[in-house]
Amino acid sequence: MGLALSPDEIAELDQRTEGWIAGLQMAAISMQGRDDLAGFLEVFTGSHRFVLDYLVEEVLSRQTPEILDFLLKTSILERMTGFLCDAVTGNSDGADTLLQLERANLFLVALDDQRTWYRYHHLFADLLQKQLRATYLEQIAALHRQASHWYAQKGFSAEAVEHALQTGDWDFAAAQVEKFILDLIQRGEMIQVRRWMRSLPEETIRPRPILCIAQAWASAQYASVELAEDLLAQAETALANEPSKDGSFDPQVYEMVSRQIAVLQVVIARARGDSTHRQQALALEALDHIVPADDTASRATLYLRVGFCYLDLGKDEQADRTFSQACQLGQSSSNHYAAHAARYGRMVIARRHGKLDQLANICRQTLDASTDNDEQGQSLNGIALTMSGGLYFEWNNLDEAERLLTQGLTLIEQVGMTELLIKGYFTLACLKIARGNKEHPPKLEKMAENSHPGLVCYAATLQVRIHLLLTRSGKYSQFETEALRWAEIQQLNFRGQSTYDWEIAEKLVYARVLFIQFIKQPCEERKVELEHVLTFIEGQIQPLYELGWHGILIEVYAVLAVLLQSLKRTDEALTTLEQALKLGEFQGFVRTFVDEGQPMRELLRLALENGICEEYIRNLLSAYDHQGTSFQAEYRVKHVKQIDPLSEREMQVLRLLNTQLSVPEIAEEIHLAPTTVRTHVQHIYQKLGVHGRIEALQRAEEIGLL
Repeated sequence: MGLALSPDEIAELDQRTEGWIAGLQMAAISMQGRDDLAGFLEVFTGSHRFVLDYLVEEVLSRQTPEILDFLLKTSILERMTGFLCDAVTGNSDGADTLLQLERANLFLVALDDQRTWYRYHHLFADLLQKQLRATYLEQIAALHRQASHWYAQKGFSAEAVEHALQTGDWDFAAAQVEKFILDLIQRGEMIQVRRWMRSLPEETIRPRPILCIAQAWASAQYASVELAEDLLAQAETALANEPSKDGSFDPQVYEMVSRQIAVLQVVIARARGDSTHRQQALALEALDHIVPADDTASRATLYLRVGFCYLDLGKDEQADRTFSQACQLGQSSSNHYAAHAARYGRMVIARRHGKLDQLANICRQTLDASTDNDEQGQSLNGIALTMSGGLYFEWNNLDEAERLLTQGLTLIEQVGMTELLIKGYFTLACLKIARGNKEHPPKLEKMAENSHPGLVCYAATLQVRIHLLLTRSGKYSQFETEALRWAEIQQLNFRGQSTYDWEIAEKLVYARVLFIQFIKQPCEERKVELEHVLTFIEGQIQPLYELGWHGILIEVYAVLAVLLQSLKRTDEALTTLEQALKLGEFQGFVRTFVDEGQPMRELLRLALENGICEEYIRNLLSAYDHQGTSFQAEYRVKHVKQIDPLSEREMQVLRLLNTQLSVPEIAEEIHLAPTTVRTHVQHIYQKLGVHGRIEALQRAEEIGLL
């Protein structure tokens, strides 16, 4: 027909019509002579006059009144089964009618092999809904209410709420939302929570304590701390006014909301930027005096928050144990968010310590634990996918890194983990720059809006790091100007130790900016300033060693080596670089070195001439010329026999083997029988290929499990 459609437009048209040949022809006729084909495709629905005329004349006019009534009333359903149709229509022959419609090829699509669930062809559904509004307008709310009741009784929470929201009866809709909203929060589906809450009028939310709590959760993670605090206060007010069915105070509602308030106070304290010790005190107070032992879902969230406090304080061993507790409680209570976020905490610890193999194991175990039919936890898989993407980027496997990051970040958008979202988009930007893609960088600072002050500063730091990477081509002077402006307004504290990893990142980026200034315009003043920063960074090495943060130490050494070389202190630069190489070689670090650019490349060549880590350096130098070539496997194959991944329980036992506890004491610690623990120990020995405890611990340390 001479339409000259692009492949994408053809694909969209096929999707719109679902391959219906008459629908394709009618769409094609409609598009003839149009300039805006993309616009037409966007609005092409069952209300278009050609489709409407055809379906009305050729299909609907031929149906019996009973069938037509069935079609119109069930058109409100996204999917349907016989009993659901009966609930909506008030009849009892829904299953037979669906089979009859399917045999008549009446635009019905089977959704399973058992012919239990169906849906209408999209264009046909559009037409039916238009006819429904013209025929039964006053009954539509009642139809949605009946569908909502049926879905709620069958445990289909999302569908129950969606239909309730279509009724326009806000009290009824709010009652349905109240039934399911806290479960949705525990599963980490905050995008859905926000959408439901935005659908309800403010005057409907405010008198209901559970809805105030739900909106406070959404606000604490997305909107503003002030709004979340206001909603928390409103929840307490609403709680005081909440009667039970007989008019007296309802203790169940009171207790449930009181627990949620206690948990939210901890979340808000972190979002507000309160001191770590205050956050921890609030969480422990809630665990000890407010949330009982049988409320495992709430306790999982509180243990998660305590774990992050330990993480902030650099107490990684306590953090790891606490995250393990949070994960176990989260799994047992279906608190998917707490379980996945706790694993994220363990991933952060592994990355800090430079144990990339251990990080890979945790990511793999997380994904393996989530089954394909576990829809509740699927969005939270974005955590493991995004962290895996960062891991593969470090190993310089850019194809796999981009696939994982793209997939993971799409899911993280649904969860609302701002910190990981910022880290993920930062890594993706670095990856694109490594490939020569200099498109406009992501706005990390905007992502951090309404977050706590530390995260806002961290986002700004990573934004400047991206700008520095972009300036290497010489075509993006505006980004260099922005980086210099950022450095000028920094009020960095260069006294004492800075052992919080976000603060260290800030100091390293600041040092890189000073390096650029000094290289372009060397002068005594800038040399003194650079030496001052260098001295400060050197002072961080011992604390980082004591913390075991080898992953961060590698970057510190790399930056330090480049700074020393710029000051003509070549021997010190080579010694420092050698320290970085020795830490990075075994786990296959690549991008930490390569992303330091040409100064690092020249220093690596000099180190090679001096016989330092020759094979490793050759691989790193090769990575400069072959972006995306992963050398990670070479290091591990030489040094590490691949093992079957340890389960989470085996990892827990392994960590306790690395203490003075005996097997019976370990069993008591994790509430298992000693025989069960001995079985886990034997499995650990088999997987590690060892024969005893000391050998197992040595082996685990070698491959980054401890």
